[in-house]
Amino acid sequence: MSPATWAGLPLPEDGSLTLYAIGPGFGESQVVFFPDGRCMVVDACRVDGECAPLALLQHFGRTRVDLLVVTHGDLDHVDGLPALIAGTEIGEAWRYPEGSWIMDHVAHWRQLRPRNRRLRRLHAALQA
Repeated sequence: MSPATWAGLPLPEDGSLTLYAIGPGFGESQVVFFPDGRCMVVDACRVDGECAPLALLQHFGRTRVDLLVVTHGDLDHVDGLPALIAGTEIGEAWRYPEGSWIMDHVAHWRQLRPRNRRLRRLHAALQA
């Protein structure tokens, strides 16, 4: 699901669990609204040049992520993290157990592509 198709999405309903699987492929990110109103974002992909979970949250008028979960370090799952972190209030963040190697990957990708602004932003956000 991409930002262009969100106009007709049903709003999350109070008291119900609502899951949105978004991304350019097979749901590289998920946004979950819980019955009590809390919000969880799993991974942060980019679609059409923007952070898909952030765009969806903005579409619904939400500015807070109660729980951010980063499942693994593939670029198609973490490329939107800088924008998500900058554009929302994050209550808590979890990462997968072997997540420390994501910094090694990002550092390696930056060496291969030193002028890539997206990688620089991702690296800075992860360091912060």
